[in-house]
Amino acid sequence: MRKYIDLHFRPSTPDKVKEMLTLASELGYGQVASTIQATGVDSRITIAARLDLEAKRSRELLDALNKSRRRFDIIAVKCLTKEVARQAAKDDRVDILKFPDDPTLRKHNWLDHHEAELVEGTERAYEVDACDLIANSPTHLAKVINQIKRDLAVAAKHDINIILSSGASTPLAMREPRALTALASLLDIEEDCATDMISTIPEAILRRNRAKLEEEL
Repeated sequence: MRKYIDLHFRPSTPDKVKEMLTLASELGYGQVASTIQATGVDSRITIAARLDLEAKRSRELLDALNKSRRRFDIIAVKCLTKEVARQAAKDDRVDILKFPDDPTLRKHNWLDHHEAELVEGTERAYEVDACDLIANSPTHLAKVINQIKRDLAVAAKHDINIILSSGASTPLAMREPRALTALASLLDIEEDCATDMISTIPEAILRRNRAKLEEEL
């Protein structure tokens, strides 16, 4: 039986994360990763600690990784520059690569073949947030979809794992597993593949990282 996992909650307060975790359990998720931790929530759902790093220089990223890697189950890097993207692509302390959600910024910074070659054969993954597919206008959405499709084509050529997450900051932005896989159809992702992106792929990342953290204790 599959365990559905949402690897990207980014609530603004501990109270908000409690509300989101309760809803996640009701929606059918067995595990989530959140950038804010909370206690006293539904024990049926497993909570992983996630850190989202943003950096413009590789030195800045390296310093943050040195300080943070052992404290979090999942570390994602938003690659604001090509310098950071290439450092993140080759650093095995990074779990997830992300790129700017602003179409204007993304024109100059995307998953190119050089970065993909650095990721290829590793356990690092490229993440798609469903919140990026819910745009304010058809024009904006079309740009976002085209840019993500470009990244996905590069990732597929280099056999890079893809993760599908909500990217939710509020309960209203959350989606049940079936709704997430339906949104993936906007990117021409087949349902079976999309289901793996919210179950077996994130589960393997969490299992691997927790094993590593236990070895380091």
